[in-house]
Amino acid sequence: MSGLGWLELKASAELSAGGVLARLVDVALAGLECEASLCHDASLAVAELVNNVHEHEYAGGRGPVVVRLRRSSAELELEVESEGPPFDLQAALDAERDPLANLEGGGFGLNLVAALFDSIQGLRDGEVNRIRLSKSLT
Repeated sequence: MSGLGWLELKASAELSAGGVLARLVDVALAGLECEASLCHDASLAVAELVNNVHEHEYAGGRGPVVVRLRRSSAELELEVESEGPPFDLQAALDAERDPLANLEGGGFGLNLVAALFDSIQGLRDGEVNRIRLSKSLT
């Protein structure tokens, strides 16, 4: 990754990891002089995505997670990488939009994250899942 600033964080996707990684992203973006709202959106996305990896991909267990962040003058890119079983991001987004599927509460985090960014992509590369988010800064 290249640009004005980039960061790669590796951790174990466990219950506390989402909050810790989110705070680190917030500090990094503040150091790159990003707007407070952008810091908030990126850190919220990291917390949600890492917690989803822990809960859904690793079934509450541990497994590796990598968070990558790149900020250029025109765009912020955020990527969360994990090694859980393959999943269909679009199907997960669609399921969250169905209020009858969410009667027990929760389950709206992916759509919240998608609403904060200009694009969201789910990719499977070999044994690795990647969710990529981007947001225009212009």
